[in-house]
Amino acid sequence: MKLLQILTYVNAGVFLCLAYLYHINVIHDKDMLISTHKSENNILKAQLVDTMDTADSRLSGEYQRGFEAGKTQTAVLFLDERSVLTYAEGYHAAISQFGTANSIVLPVEQELLDELEEDIKKIVDKKDANKQ
Repeated sequence: MKLLQILTYVNAGVFLCLAYLYHINVIHDKDMLISTHKSENNILKAQLVDTMDTADSRLSGEYQRGFEAGKTQTAVLFLDERSVLTYAEGYHAAISQFGTANSIVLPVEQELLDELEEDIKKIVDKKDANKQ
């Protein structure tokens, strides 16, 4: 009976060791997945920052082009001996450096503006109907 108990304890010990090694392997695999996920997130963040920098540099080019156009217009005004303070086109030049007015408003924003306009018209119509 003692031999059977010893073999049972040895088998139980081997089983516990194998189970422990299996769980260590599973934990290692999960850690590897987590570190891979973190690395992928860092790559995605870097790509987003790069995309934002590209967009900023594109807008910066538009700004620089508008700035140069403004300097040219100011020089023309000085050569014509006109005041810079009466330069009414300056506002439009500043706005045009960011693109056309249609490109500034996003489609979603345009839809919201249209809905707002419709709601305001309804409110005004109701007030006009109540006055009569």
